[in-house]
Order: sequence, then C-alpha cells, then structure tokens
Amino acid sequence: MKKQKSLLILFMSLIFMFYGIAPIEVHTTTLPPRMALDSLKNNMVVSSDELLIKGWAINSSGVDKVNIYVDGKFKAAASYGSIRSDVSRLYPNHMNSNKSGYSYKLSVVTLKTGTHKITVQAVGRNKTIASISRYFVVTNLPKVKLESIKDNQVIENKSISVKGWAIAKAGINKVKVFVDDKYIGSAKYGIKRSDIKKLYPSYINSYQSGYQYTIDINKLLAGRHKITVQAIDKKGVSISTYKYVTVKKSVPIVKIETPIEGYIYDNVNVLIKGWAVNDSGVKAVNLYLDGKYLAKAAYGASRPDIFNKYSQYRNSKYSGFTYKIDIRKLSNGKHKISVEAVGNDGSKVSDSRNVEKNKLVTQGALEKPSDGADIDDGNITLTGWAINKKGIKSIKVYLNDKYKKTIYVGVSRSDIVRKYPEYPIKYTSASGYSTTIDTYTTRAGKGVVKVVVTANDGTVKTYMKTVNIIKKPAKLCIDTPKVNDVVKESTINIKGWALNDSGIKEVQVNLDGKFISKATIGIVRKDVNSKYKSYRFGDKSGFEYTMDSSTLSIGKHTITVKAIGYDGTYISSSVNVTMYGIVQYRSYPVTLKSFVDMELNKGGNVYGNTAVSASRSQIKYYMNPANFWNSESGKYMFLKLSYFPGISKADLNTILKGKGVLDGKESIFLQAGKESNVNPIYLVSHALLETGNGTSKLSNGSLVVNGKKVYNMYGIGAVDGNANTAGAQKAYNEGWYSADSAILGGAKFISANYVNNRYTPQDTLYEMRWNYDNMGHQYATDVRWAGNQLINIKRLVDLMSSSTFYYKVPKFKTPSTPVVTIDAAYGGNETGVTANGITEKNLTKDMAVRIGNVLKKSGIKVVYTRSNDSTVSVDQRVSISNTAGSDYFVSIQAHDKYIYYYPSSKSKLGSEMAKAINSAINTFNISKTSTKETKNITILSKTNSPAVLLNVGDIRDSDQAEFLTDSTYKNEISKEIANQIIDFVK
Repeated sequence: MKKQKSLLILFMSLIFMFYGIAPIEVHTTTLPPRMALDSLKNNMVVSSDELLIKGWAINSSGVDKVNIYVDGKFKAAASYGSIRSDVSRLYPNHMNSNKSGYSYKLSVVTLKTGTHKITVQAVGRNKTIASISRYFVVTNLPKVKLESIKDNQVIENKSISVKGWAIAKAGINKVKVFVDDKYIGSAKYGIKRSDIKKLYPSYINSYQSGYQYTIDINKLLAGRHKITVQAIDKKGVSISTYKYVTVKKSVPIVKIETPIEGYIYDNVNVLIKGWAVNDSGVKAVNLYLDGKYLAKAAYGASRPDIFNKYSQYRNSKYSGFTYKIDIRKLSNGKHKISVEAVGNDGSKVSDSRNVEKNKLVTQGALEKPSDGADIDDGNITLTGWAINKKGIKSIKVYLNDKYKKTIYVGVSRSDIVRKYPEYPIKYTSASGYSTTIDTYTTRAGKGVVKVVVTANDGTVKTYMKTVNIIKKPAKLCIDTPKVNDVVKESTINIKGWALNDSGIKEVQVNLDGKFISKATIGIVRKDVNSKYKSYRFGDKSGFEYTMDSSTLSIGKHTITVKAIGYDGTYISSSVNVTMYGIVQYRSYPVTLKSFVDMELNKGGNVYGNTAVSASRSQIKYYMNPANFWNSESGKYMFLKLSYFPGISKADLNTILKGKGVLDGKESIFLQAGKESNVNPIYLVSHALLETGNGTSKLSNGSLVVNGKKVYNMYGIGAVDGNANTAGAQKAYNEGWYSADSAILGGAKFISANYVNNRYTPQDTLYEMRWNYDNMGHQYATDVRWAGNQLINIKRLVDLMSSSTFYYKVPKFKTPSTPVVTIDAAYGGNETGVTANGITEKNLTKDMAVRIGNVLKKSGIKVVYTRSNDSTVSVDQRVSISNTAGSDYFVSIQAHDKYIYYYPSSKSKLGSEMAKAINSAINTFNISKTSTKETKNITILSKTNSPAVLLNVGDIRDSDQAEFLTDSTYKNEISKEIANQIIDFVK
C-alpha cells in the first residue's frame, strides 16, 4: 500500500515538472467533537415517572450514534437528527450540525430513591467519542392518574365516573375528589391493577392501586367544572391531578298557571298552581309575596301532560306544585306573587304574577279618544264606562294634569251588564259616560287625557290616553302706528289684531322693553275673521291701547305688542317710532289764505335785510306751517317758548360747557324758565346768540355803570349803534349786577313783553313773527325771521339726549272751495279789436277756457261771464261774479300792454295779483306788460272781490299776434296765469 502511494506521488511530480506546474502544499485539519445536555441540570430532583434527556452532538466525521448510560450501565440509544439551527450557526464547519439534536425519555419508575448518574456518549463515524454526565435525584412522591375522564369532556349522563390509580413508596392513605376545588368525598381505593404492578413493582400495594368515585351531576350546575383527584400517602405527602369537563343540562322551567296576570280577587283564597322541571330534579318550590318569602309549595303532583312534553327532565311526571294564600290577610291593592323553583344542583328559576285584591273593585275603560288621536278642532270627545259594587260617585276629567270638569255615569251600556253579571245591574246598566273638553288652555303637542273615577266605597281608579293636539299658528298685526311713524301727539294710538287658535287671553304693550299696560281686546274685526277663518274669537280679534307719550324723549322708541293665548303661547311684533315731541294745536278762526291776506294788507313785511317788500307768495310760504313742521329744523319754529317740564339739567350743562360766563349756569336757566314761564332752551339760545357764546363785554361784567359791574345776557335795550352803552344802562336800571340776576331778570323781561304778554302772548317763534292776536306786535318784519332762528335751536337740541319738547302748531280752518270768475271781454256785437287776422272777442273766449281748465284741475270752481258768442253787459258781468261769491275776478283782453287793478287802502290783493300775473307773462318775453291802477274801469270798481283786468298780449302787434295764434304758447301762458291765481285763492 505504501509502495503504491509513493508511485502515485512520483507520477504526479513528473507531470507537474513536464508541464512546468509548481507543486501544491496540502494541509489536513481535524475539528474536535462537541456536545451538550440541555434538559438536565446537575443534581436535579425528579419526581415524575419519566426523565427527558435532550441535547446535541457534533463530530467532524458525523455522529454515528448517541448512547445513554444510567449509573454506568448502557440503557439505550437516543434518537438523533432533530433540527438544531442554533448549533449550525455556532459550528457551521461540522458535518450535519443543523441536524445535531438528540432526545430520549428515561423511565425512572424502576430506579431506587436517591442519586443516580446519567451519561450521554456521542460516537463519531471515525470512532472518536465525546461524552457528558449529570447527576439526578429520584424522590418518593406519590403518583396519581385520572383515566376515566378526558380533558374538556362533555358530560350528558346523570353521573360522572372518576377512575384511575395512585401509588406511593410509603403506601396510599386516601384519595380525595374535588369539584371546582370543593371537596365532595373520598374515592374507593384498592382496586386491583396488575398493569401498575408491572410498571411500579417497587411501590407498596401497586397491585391494588386503583380507585373509583361517582359524581351525581344533579348536584352540579350546567357548565364547565374542574374535577380534581388528590392522592395522599401515609406520610402525608400528596399529589394531585385534574381534568375539566362540561356538564350539559336542559334549561330549568317553572310556570304559574293560576292566578292569571292582573286577576282581581274579592276576599277568597288564592290557589297558586303550576309546575317546575329541572334536569337535576327540583329540590324546593319557594313562594314570595311582594318580594318577601312566604312558604314552600307542595311539590310532586302528577303532571302527565308535562311528562309528555318534557320527558327528558327528571321527575317531570310529578312536577306539579300548589299552594293556597289566604288573601283576606292582605291589604287592598296590587300585589306580586313570585314562585322560585330550586334544583338539586342549586340552579334557580322563577315566575311571577301581579294581582289585585279588592271587593268587586272599580273597573272601567276610557274608550275615546283613541291613543295617539289627532285633535285639531279645539275639542276632545271622551267616552267610556266605570262600575263598582257600590256604584260610581264621580268622574273628574283632566288634560295634562289640569282639572277640566266633573262628570257622572248614566249612559246605557248593555254590553257591560252582560260582561260583568256579578256587579249590581242598576250600576252596570247605566255605567257609560260621555263628555267634551276643550283644548283652549293647552298648548299644541302631546297631551294626556286622564279620567279619575271615584266609587261610592271611596276607591279611586285612573285611566289615561295620549293625544296629539294640533293648532293653527298664532298671528299678530299692528295696524297703527306704522313702522317708522313720527309721533307728534301726546298720545299714541296702538291698534291692530291678534289671533290664537285658543283665543286671545290678553295683549300686552311694551315700550323699549318695559311693560306698559294691557290693551283693550275683543274689538270687532270682521275683516280679519273673513280672511283667517276658524280662529277662536276671530270676529273680535281687534285690540287697542292709547299710550301716553307726553313724557317720552325725542328720538326712536320701540313699541312691542305681545298677544298671549289662553294656552299660554304668545306671539310678538314690534314697530319703531320716532318721537317728535309733545304736540298741541292752536286753532285759528280763519283759513291760512285769510291769515296771509290779513298779513299782506297789514303791510310792513320785507324779505331779507332790505327795504324790499315781500310778495304775497313769499309771505304765504313763511306763514304756511306745512312748509316747516315736517323738517328736521323747521319744527322748532313751533317749539313752545313758555315753560314746560322735561328739559334736563344735564342736557343744558352739555350745551353751556365752555361758553364763557354762561358755563355752569344750567340751574339758573332752569330756574329762570320756571319762574318766568319761558322755555329754558329758548333762553339759552337767545343768550348764546346775544353774548357771542358768553364772551361779550355786555355779558361778562366788563362794563361798569356808576361803579357797578353790570350784566346783560339777552341784549335787552342794546340798540344798534350804541349797543354796549345802552345795554349796560338797561342792566344798571334793572339791577342786573351779576350773571345770575341778568339771566333771571332778562327772562322776566322776555316773558312779560313777548312770550307771556298779557295782551298778545307769543308762545312760539311762529307767533312772535306772525301774531294773529295783535298783528302790529311782531318781533321782526323780515318774513324769514322765524326760520332764521331754527339752525341755532336745532344745534342746541342735537346736543340734548334726554329732554322732552313741547310744540304748538297752528291749525287753520278748512277753506271752502274757492270761486274764481273769469270774464272773456266783448262778445256778440262787441267784437273788440280786430287785427292781424285775430278778432279779440274770440281770443278772450279761447283764453278764458284755457285758464279755466287749469283752475278746475286744481279744485277751483270756475264761473264764466259768457260761455258763447253773446253780448253781456258790464253790469251783468259784475252781477254774475258777485252772485257767485267769487274770491277773485279776472277779466281778459288782448289789445293793450297793461294789467289793471282797482286801488284800495284796505286790500292789496288786487295790486299783488296784478303784479304776480304781470311777472308771469313777462317771463315769456313776448309782450312787455306792466301793472296799472285805475278807478275808471267799472268792472273793477263794482266787483266785491279783488279784481284784475289783464291783457294777454296786444294783437295789434304782429309779433305778439303770431304767438297768440299758436296753441302751444296759449296753453303755456294760460297755465302760468292760472298758477298765479291758484297761489292767491288757496
């Protein structure tokens, strides 16, 4: 063999040399074998029958076998080759390291008690050997096995057989059985077990180690239970084993057959009868009354019917129970009877009945309305019946627990007679009742109708039904005042209407969020009832309240009306109004036109700071309250200048702050106003104007007279050109030696001479300028004077926030329909002038009609002196006008350049109208007319009314004649002439 090997090496060397290949040096390395014993620690105590020997072994040549030795003696070869990936990771270069696991179960039952040595030997394929040893200790613990029960076994039989074996070195003393860790008894021990003797020959009595015990499942509840067997040796050492089982049983049942639910008894014994079954058998049937234990029922009565139906239950053939309750010992009223059936396994099941004890108790029904009925007509109809052995005393009806009425039975009910023969027929035959209740005091939505029946024996019974009350929506309208109305009176008339399906109980009036009063309700409103039908009291849905507004501050206020129905529901509506102030009216005995004419005829009126006389149109404008009353500043022309309460000290302080000598004098102005009966606002306004806001020398004490400082706050006596000297002298004469005395004293002067003049009181700026009582006693001649004061007063009022103002507004007589006579000159045989193709009589007739048509449209009655081409004398013309009672007479010609009027010392109306018409004609720049007075024209001198004779142009002038043939021009000039006439007559 060595020779062959040498030849091979020599052969290979020659090859390497021939091919020029260098020889390779080869090294061989052998890995050492390795092993481990995982399952056994040194000196481990073993008390079980088997010892698991488990570990791993590796060898570079592979492991051939793994031998097990006990106390130096070969026992067996272990199983080798189980997966050990952990070993493979540690020793990847060893052969089959990934399948290096071994295991062996060593039976220790034949080993003596004490210490033993176990050796594991791993033999490699190359015959190399590795070994490892451990010591273990075998103890004397008993051993026990439960063989007759499988873990989690389902038990449906009547009993559980507990069988197995138990051994101990010292011998077994007893074997105990437990259910759910509760001791139930000791098993019979000593049954022959030759198989155990063979396995454990060294154990005392192993030949008779069997035990047996029977568990009655009737004593167990259905469900999962733990069965435990405990073996105790004669030295008191014990060991246990256990298994789980599931006991399956039919559900226990108990039924009360009598009495039935709700049954009513009348002084008799109540028989409690029924049946009960339980898979474990019934141990007892307990009775309870109103939740308290009463007694045990007799159980075991024959019930073949139950057996036929529930034969699977133990003793179901004799499952009946009975018991009698002496109900006479019970109080009247409702009671609860309960039956509890207790099984032998402790399971319990119960049934109960509610009963009522009385002497032929009250019975009845509320038949109508049906439960959940819709009620939408305001009424609920109720019908039903009620009986009692002694009769029914009364029935009270409620809606949502509010008493509505008391009713009585009496309606014939033969059906109740038949159904309740035990009750006296005199009561059952007339046991019905019927009535109607309203829903007026009940809100919409769910409602509960309740009848409370009281019997003659004092017993009471209640019946109820639920209904759905439906109502129409409430409505409210405030007719007056309107939204954003301006209030100028000392009262506000609040009127309107309100509807509620339940009827209106009251209407409340609130002002700025505060309750004021209740309005008067029940006012007839057929219009509302016609539009919104079927509301309760809809025909008298109106309300009205007159509210005192005399103390309201100026500005916006909110009036809220709240209409409350009989059912408590309400609806609200609000309007905002603006308080203008407290308005009084002064009635004049003349029309505004007459007053204007009186002022015109008085004379002396100018327009502006000039000597130019004011026209009647200008006078009329400034005398007409309608041109000022509704404007923001114009209304102060009618502010009362006499004193009235309501001006606050705080407001005056705001106005006077920083106004020189007047600063802080609000209390003095209030005192002056009250003492002199003059509006403090007017006094302040006057003082600010005259003193240059409290800075003038005449007001601040800078002027001295005879060694005395003097003060003049209103410019009294301060004549133009010598104001300071004259005003200071006046103050000295009056004794105004302080600012306060000047305010107080000056107020007395203004009061006595103007505002409260004993002969001609002038209580407003309007009256100071237009003094009807004494037209010669006026504060100024400028027609604009009163209006010029308004800006300053408004400026002051705007600074005030809490004061109330009083106004006095003129109220003139309503004028009758004005009458104007229009005279078309010439006619008939009198043709007038004929020129440029125009005959004057035709033109005057045409113009008269045109002017008359404009006047008629404005509501003026027009009288013509001629309506056709006829001759009318001057006297006839005058007579026609005077007979008609004309306000003005206007005669029309067309051959001259003048507008004539009759001069009068008493009336300037003729001349003023002539001027106005003349001005209107000349605006066309066609004819150049002018006015001219004359006493020589009969038609002007004899008419009773102011009269003018006007020429619409001169037909002798070709240019004017051309225009006077143009219909458009004639319409325009007629309209302007008519407008001037209208201005005078209205």
